[in-house]
Amino acid sequence: AAQGNLLVHVDAERGAVTPVLLDFGWTVSLPRTRKLAYCQLVSATAELDADKIGSAMRALGLTSNQPEHPERDLAFWAYYLRDTGRRESQRKEMDEFFKQRKEERRADKAAGQQTRRMLSMPDDFMFFIRTLGLLRGLASTLEVRVPYLELLCLYARRTALVHSQQQSEEAPPPSGTAGAAAADRGDVSRSS
Repeated sequence: AAQGNLLVHVDAERGAVTPVLLDFGWTVSLPRTRKLAYCQLVSATAELDADKIGSAMRALGLTSNQPEHPERDLAFWAYYLRDTGRRESQRKEMDEFFKQRKEERRADKAAGQQTRRMLSMPDDFMFFIRTLGLLRGLASTLEVRVPYLELLCLYARRTALVHSQQQSEEAPPPSGTAGAAAADRGDVSRSS
């Protein structure tokens, strides 16, 4: 996929710019459990919760050779999901991030540890990373600030809420309640 896979639709009347995906080969449908794991990853990043990030990464099948450094996972996700902006500021943030990673590699080597690397990455993760990268490139080209984490977190939490509501609608009433007795008799109908 390349930047040519995105069209920019400009609505001059509303003053709105909308990215339009042109290459639908870069779309994927995720099972509910994976979608919720991505939601957990985004929410945990917004909360700066390294333990929850680790849990989401394990649920997604993302593993590194350094599970004892969850703070590095947090630093990566905070960096990757940061706001977009002008090319100069994005370049500066990238340089700072990679300088920190280089220092961590030096410290690992000095301590006789292997340098950090990923051991497993599922295919859908590449879609996730690539899509975020394409949108970041588009925003930088247009020199606009997009609050990535804020937007993603809004939708992640909404998805988790909808899932929770669906789960509670699908769950049978607790045993020993009037609702359970009615359900046992077949007297309960559910509407969607």
